Amino acid sequence: MRKKGVLVIVQTVLLSMFIIAVAAVSVSDTSSYISTDHEISLAEAAQMTAAYRLDKAPDERLGGYFSRTAIEDILDQEDAVGIRYYYGLDEGGERVLVLVGADQNGNDLTAGAIREKSFPCPPWCADVNSPLYSGPRELLQ
Repeated sequence: MRKKGVLVIVQTVLLSMFIIAVAAVSVSDTSSYISTDHEISLAEAAQMTAAYRLDKAPDERLGGYFSRTAIEDILDQEDAVGIRYYYGLDEGGERVLVLVGADQNGNDLTAGAIREKSFPCPPWCADVNSPLYSGPRELLQ
């Protein structure tokens, strides 16, 4: 159970950081559902990814990559104020993230852009010097 919990946290953190980095959605609604700040520090993210690497099976993915275009396709929908993700299994049994737009009420925008075909890591991984890819394990001790 611990392994699944860490995986959920790591995938959530990585996806949130990616979305914040590549796209900003301007929303006038002030509801907490829309305006929640998902930001964490690099140190927190590095600690979470290090914990996952220590707990994962040797053949499990470290993460994945979605292009800016994939994210913008979802966010550019008329009613989209955010992105929801679901866990899925691909044809090979690997866990994947399925991305779909969400409206201001939290409803999935299933008639629009839905994305999954991320580039998995490995083999498409970040620079080994990235603190999210390779360190710092000392934070866990």
